[in-house]
Amino acid sequence: VEDAASVGTDLIITVDNGISAFDGLESAKKLGIDVVVTDHHKQLDFLPEATAVVNPNRRDCLYPFKGLAGVGVAFKVVQAVSQEFLSEKERRCYLNSLLDLVALGTIGDIAPVLGENRVLIRRGLQILKRTQRLGLDKLKLVSGVSDKKITSTVVGFQIGPRINVAGRMSRPDIALDLLSANTEKQALELAQNLNDLNLQRQDLQHEAFDDADKMVDNAMVRKDRLLVLLGNWNKGIIGIIAGKLRDKYLCPVVVCTWDGKSDSLTGSARSFDYYDISEAIGTCKQYLTNFGGHTQAAGFSLPREYFEGFRKELTNHAKKNITIEKMTAELNIDVELTPDRLNRTTTEEMAELEPFGKGNEIPVYVMSGCKVVSRKLIGRDKNHLKLNIEVGGRDCVALWWDRGEIYNQIKCGQYVSVAFSLEDDSYRGRDGVQMIVKDMYTESEEGSV
Repeated sequence: VEDAASVGTDLIITVDNGISAFDGLESAKKLGIDVVVTDHHKQLDFLPEATAVVNPNRRDCLYPFKGLAGVGVAFKVVQAVSQEFLSEKERRCYLNSLLDLVALGTIGDIAPVLGENRVLIRRGLQILKRTQRLGLDKLKLVSGVSDKKITSTVVGFQIGPRINVAGRMSRPDIALDLLSANTEKQALELAQNLNDLNLQRQDLQHEAFDDADKMVDNAMVRKDRLLVLLGNWNKGIIGIIAGKLRDKYLCPVVVCTWDGKSDSLTGSARSFDYYDISEAIGTCKQYLTNFGGHTQAAGFSLPREYFEGFRKELTNHAKKNITIEKMTAELNIDVELTPDRLNRTTTEEMAELEPFGKGNEIPVYVMSGCKVVSRKLIGRDKNHLKLNIEVGGRDCVALWWDRGEIYNQIKCGQYVSVAFSLEDDSYRGRDGVQMIVKDMYTESEEGSV
């Protein structure tokens, strides 16, 4: 706000934040700057003072769809304002041209792929396939997806992380410059820069996860029902670390980092639907400098000396509100698949249900009698598992991401039941399908994997 005032700004429009930025908005008011807040995070006790607060999750908002991501709310504002200065034909064309960005932001924010979001994502993915934005075109190139069908999975795991990494590892302006690049040379340089940053992020992430994981034991998890960890990690990756620890230990996780120079900590939290982590952190607000978030994800900051008090109070809240029974893994199987359905006809039929994502998950199949023919570790850090499966006289590749540590538990010749999703396999010109493993159970006497 102070930087904006120093260059004569008289209007600030926020995107995806502001609903809890009380100090910033108060400063803007004192400096004579109007602020329009566009946000989708939960309203706290009261609304901030602003010229306007556009948020479907305001307690007094009657808009029927509450699942819009921050980019979706911003798009709604553009939709409304554009009526004032464009003809209807120009407006429709202009709004359609923005939908590749709306799809990117909605998928990247893991918003529910339901209701209005399904329309925005489906149309946005069609536009992204033939995007006129040079930056996105080059980002698809360096991501290795230029010739692939652009689905929500491709955006979520290939394109989105390379955009997000700018803010995590460097300056978010790099991603902005990419999206607005107007020469092929500039676009390619920025895309390659983001790709390099993403590789650096992966290295830091693996190191930080191993470091954080060593702090945890199962007795601690069962006793506290929630993990609150403090380390000296890059603050751009603590949300990823919290999510991975949550999935491993099946409990809500809060990861805080301290740069060793300032007296302030930055924290990021990940949870499950059954425990509203944003609300839980809000019960400790006396310790916090600021905070905000959703049911399953939140961020905050606090002075270093308040950490132990914060951890104790949040842990006590978790003990009162989380039962051991909730801390169990659950995988919902949609249908048992027969070997003759291991083909592209199946993936093409399932494509009718796209886009997939939160609330409309990609179908999970199960198949028994699968023989492990071979296995090997893949990836830069050999942290992924690749299996060759034989079932019903058919061969199929099965990939199990981030499970390289169980390599020695799987033996060639074993028969297993596999829970998996199915995707097209076009690697090196192949025209088949491959399993993406979700879980596996050994059918032989050696026991389960």
